[in-house]
Amino acid sequence: MHRDGDAQQREIIKHAANAGMGVALLSLHKLGQELCAGALKLLAVKHTPAMRIWNLVRMQSKLLSPAAEDFRHFVPEHAEAPHAAV
Repeated sequence: MHRDGDAQQREIIKHAANAGMGVALLSLHKLGQELCAGALKLLAVKHTPAMRIWNLVRMQSKLLSPAAEDFRHFVPEHAEAPHAAV
């Protein structure tokens, strides 16, 4: 699914939760307006937030900017889970 489809799917999920059709597990940063307006409520649920595995990928042939190089070193140093060198 492409990004537009992802955004559309999130909107459908938010509308369904707002209509009382159930509970949704969505990223907090995607719910700002709805939470501020009181349309949706944030629930305290055990074992959340859901943890995800992220990968940091780069092309070895591309020279990184100083900021990108700093970020490349920052992520593994501050990750909460075991990681591989990037």
